[in-house]
Amino acid sequence: MLATIRYTKGLGSSAIYARVRDASGNYLVFATGAWQATEDGTTKTFLPEITDSSTESRYQLEIDLSAITVEGVVEYILASSGDVLGEDAVYSGGISAPVSTTTGPLAGDLCVLADVKDDLGIDTSDITADGKLQRLITNLSAQFEAECDRVFRSLTYSGDTFEGTKDRRQWRPDLGYSLRLAPKQYPVTSVISLTVDSRPIPQRTDPNADGWTIRDGLYIDIVGLTVLPITYGYYWDFRRSLVSGSYIAGYATIPVDISQAVAEWVAWKYLRNPRRTGIVSSTVAGGGETTTFSQFDKPLSTAQVIAKYRRRVAP
Repeated sequence: MLATIRYTKGLGSSAIYARVRDASGNYLVFATGAWQATEDGTTKTFLPEITDSSTESRYQLEIDLSAITVEGVVEYILASSGDVLGEDAVYSGGISAPVSTTTGPLAGDLCVLADVKDDLGIDTSDITADGKLQRLITNLSAQFEAECDRVFRSLTYSGDTFEGTKDRRQWRPDLGYSLRLAPKQYPVTSVISLTVDSRPIPQRTDPNADGWTIRDGLYIDIVGLTVLPITYGYYWDFRRSLVSGSYIAGYATIPVDISQAVAEWVAWKYLRNPRRTGIVSSTVAGGGETTTFSQFDKPLSTAQVIAKYRRRVAP
């Protein structure tokens, strides 16, 4: 049996292990082929980390299960937490074919497996579909962000540069001369550093001071001529200057409506077959049946949340 999962890079070959569990809850002792009721070091086999060009690492399992004579499951476990990252079914004579590629929860997932299973009415003890559902969560979370043209989890962005237009330099009665920057990612929660033509810009610490300030989580305003280098006569000209900086943007906790929208999308994809959902109408007449399916690729509720969070600030 050869199986591969994807998980965060750099955790090392002691991060993820596999175990084989039968329908009665007993664990396989790999060295002897015997079964025992408790999990210990003899029932674990750690997966080596194999790095490649992907943003995650491959953790690869290669074991011989041809001697297995009972129905069971191979589970892939994150050692630090005990979380089940994925599974493959095992039948008499070995692993079921084809071997599925399982994917554990990733940092960019916008909802969690437990919520999806709750929406689908799947008991938490039933792990039959966990691998497929987790892959859908990861794939559709990435697609949700792509359609919104944003990254929602809180991350640090370093070395961003802001190309200027004269329109962004403005006179405001409450601020004086100011420059408005619109970072690509938002909401902006913190500015680590900001420079104009390599000149550091300080944070604005009081209403009468010059410096940078975060405006509504969407913009970074640089206030006052005293912190801006004069590059064109008397006036500072943004068009001839380079503004760069590092900042933190995104949500420490993903908004509930985003998590629910992605969970509903996962359920939609999982159930979308002729016997489950996606059916608009079904008519029986003249000895035949006519079924019409939805042409949409996602639930309307998910599309509405995407429209709500789609980028509206020019990068």
